[in-house]
Amino acid sequence: MQAATMVAQHAVQLPEQPQVWLVPGVTTAAQGASFTAEAWERLASALYTSSVSIGRDALVDAGRLVTERGCWPVLRAADRVLLAVRPSVRSVHAAQDAKQRLRHELGDLSKVTALVVGVGPYSAGEVAKALDLPLAGTLPYDRTAAQALSDGAVVSPKTLQRSALLRAASSLAKTLTSSTEASRVAEAVAG
Repeated sequence: MQAATMVAQHAVQLPEQPQVWLVPGVTTAAQGASFTAEAWERLASALYTSSVSIGRDALVDAGRLVTERGCWPVLRAADRVLLAVRPSVRSVHAAQDAKQRLRHELGDLSKVTALVVGVGPYSAGEVAKALDLPLAGTLPYDRTAAQALSDGAVVSPKTLQRSALLRAASSLAKTLTSSTEASRVAEAVAG
């Protein structure tokens, strides 16, 4: 419970979406590398405890899966892992490497799905098939909204809320939440 309280104390409520809270993470590779395996384990436990005790889901951006160190304990504790990929040859090849790393670290890929971002020469279905992963969904390429979210570009809240990216992300979140809830109910019934 103390861990859940600590996570909640560091959370920031988003004015545009009062039900959504943000816990700022590491901003540089050096910060992430400074976390010990034990620190990642404690964070994974805190996120799980927070989710159970306050009834909130945690969405973690794990970044690029390029080092041995990293947030593997958080990914292992996750109900679902989305592998973001663009529909291009270069991105699919990089995602195939990331998929192998996920298999090695997680043991299997039962909770890993593909999230296709943007448009390209291949359809989302073709990308998921090339990765041999179920397709979680797609998000559009929306430069304006992405720059506002990742780089702090100035965009009116109304414009951001109406953006293709946020509308698609909201729809995807509802789909993922409902399927995760159904999975939890099935596990409770089976268990």
